[in-house]
Amino acid sequence: IERTFAAGMDVLSVCHDPVVQKLQFDHLLARIRQDEALAERLAESTARVRAFRAGIAALGGNSSPEWEADGALGAESPAKMVADDAQDASRESFRLRPSDAADRRTHDERFMIDLSTRAIRLVKSDGIPKARPKLVVAPRLSRQVMVEDPQAGVPFAAERLADALKISLTAYDRENTDARWSEIIAACRGKRVVLFSENAHLDAGVTSLIERIVAAAAAHTLVALRNPYDADIPGVRNAVVTYGYARPQQQALVGSLGRFFEEHTD
Repeated sequence: IERTFAAGMDVLSVCHDPVVQKLQFDHLLARIRQDEALAERLAESTARVRAFRAGIAALGGNSSPEWEADGALGAESPAKMVADDAQDASRESFRLRPSDAADRRTHDERFMIDLSTRAIRLVKSDGIPKARPKLVVAPRLSRQVMVEDPQAGVPFAAERLADALKISLTAYDRENTDARWSEIIAACRGKRVVLFSENAHLDAGVTSLIERIVAAAAAHTLVALRNPYDADIPGVRNAVVTYGYARPQQQALVGSLGRFFEEHTD
């Protein structure tokens, strides 16, 4: 990760569990504090990212201003800026100081859940249903990911949301027959539905299924796991994107959706 950052990458993705992700973060931060060249690299990346976000904002997009770090790149050396920002981050985000391996895992998971919660975005809203949904529909994921559901491949966020709201969950996958898809569409007809997707836009059959579900449902909220392009499927009017389905992202999603729908009753 250090060599990748030094080579000029502005955004780094670590695909693993929260402990490994946080260890990578801590390692890179320590190296930036020690190495003036890496600190200068951070200043370059920060400037490019801020310029990109400013451009998005100028086009009317969401530049997520609440993510801005306190202060700016001024006369202070980048190394000092990194140290100061890290200290601020410690006060704000790292309230739990891990004392052993178990504490560290809890601490790192909280850190990643917090980041994941901030990443969740409502990208389409034509009046998110204010009453609780009646059905959760979820895919069997196409890749091996960390899921905690007796139905192999079903994202545990979908099951936990259904359990919390005391409503039914039905699963679909790319191998379903037309008859099975017709059953799912019939189950959605006239109901308020939370519909999970995963790279659906890459599959014509699943795209068609989602189009038919949102047309049949009385109201819908699409939850696009991993790829935000699913929100652009024709007919989708309400869409939440998470940019991933790793454990912390699903935990953050359960908390966010659960709180929203728990606040609304029939």
